[in-house]
Amino acid sequence: MSDNIITFPGHINAEKLQYQIEDIRAQLAENFEEVTKYYIAARDLESKSNVLQNRYDNLVLKLAADIGHENVPLGILEYCTNVIATVEGDGHDISLHISETVEEENDPALQALQQDVRVTLDALSKYIQGITHELL
Repeated sequence: MSDNIITFPGHINAEKLQYQIEDIRAQLAENFEEVTKYYIAARDLESKSNVLQNRYDNLVLKLAADIGHENVPLGILEYCTNVIATVEGDGHDISLHISETVEEENDPALQALQQDVRVTLDALSKYIQGITHELL
């Protein structure tokens, strides 16, 4: 019966533990670098998308002015973020207009606050990158 018993090491030495820890630290550093890279890319893509959405909204309003607000296909309104449709009466009077939130984008106080947030997030990102490099 003693032939079926497997003996396991009773103690893992500190060298092996240290090697495992260093390996995991390197993996974590790589992961955090990837997260930071994707975070920055996501912010860039979001910014580009906002510019496109504003342009899209303005083009939809021009189309509505040319063909009539009630003739704009519903599918075109799907990506409108700031175009508001107003229906009056029995549904035959439809008008499209830009919501007030677009006007807020021109507010200098809001722009300054948004810039402060961007600066803070950039500083945080650089701090995190610094920590991950220290771990290596």
